[in-house]
Amino acid sequence: MKQIKSDITFTISESVKQRIVSTQGIFFKSISGLDPEKIAADLVNPVKAINQADIFKMYTDLENKKVLEIGTGCGMNLIVWAKMFNMDVYGIEPEEFGFEISNSITRDLFKQNRMDPERVIPAFGEKIPFKENTFDLVFSSNVLEHTSNPENVIDEGLRVLKCGGTMQMIFPNYHSFFDGHYAVFHPPILCRNFFPWYVKFLWRKNPDFARTLRTELNVWWTAKLMKKLEGKYHFDILSLGEEVFLERMKTINFESWAGLGKIKRMLMLLKKTGINNLIAHVMIMTKTWTPIILTVRKKEQ
Repeated sequence: MKQIKSDITFTISESVKQRIVSTQGIFFKSISGLDPEKIAADLVNPVKAINQADIFKMYTDLENKKVLEIGTGCGMNLIVWAKMFNMDVYGIEPEEFGFEISNSITRDLFKQNRMDPERVIPAFGEKIPFKENTFDLVFSSNVLEHTSNPENVIDEGLRVLKCGGTMQMIFPNYHSFFDGHYAVFHPPILCRNFFPWYVKFLWRKNPDFARTLRTELNVWWTAKLMKKLEGKYHFDILSLGEEVFLERMKTINFESWAGLGKIKRMLMLLKKTGINNLIAHVMIMTKTWTPIILTVRKKEQ
């Protein structure tokens, strides 16, 4: 049992946790070198879902809303949000390279927490199996870089979002300097073939997973796409995540999920020198902050 408040508990069986350790934990250990037990513990930690909700709540109310999560992972966001905010939750999660049993794990965790597993649908974000104007909220975190067509995923998210609803998509800025999948620092990535070469020859890691990442994702790409979609939907861009990044750089107050421990240790040293704020503002000016937190409110047609 994971418990946040006295009246809210989350059930995560040891058998499910060990399935995550033996699948996604082992898979990402081969990429990042992180302990599979830590990877699994992070994936099902309710605090992570609460942290995600705190960011979403900066721009919209979550109480009693109907939400779609594109890429549920192990499903903890939806489980926590349903219990804490009385949300009407739905999710889509494909089953593919590195994530073959994610949908199965999510459904098992839904059952353990007395939630309907049919709310989790095996589908891709490029073709969401819901009608337009269905959801008050659409959310996705660290999924877009794994899709075959990121533009279509954002387009589909806007399609199923109700007028007046809010969509938030969190994804890496590959013009920044750290990749969380491999837990390595890197220079800004300007072409897609660079990163597989970089992790293979500099870090001596298997580049196969790097070849699947959509490293064209950056602030310029995001701005260009949203400009294109203005002709199809009416929306306001509320944020690209700059304020969240500045606050994290100022306070160094964020959890060390996955490989973020490396970043946090480095930033603690920079804070002692007093230059962390300067670096943060330079990164905002050069559009190299990460992650991008694209938050959009859909307007009436």
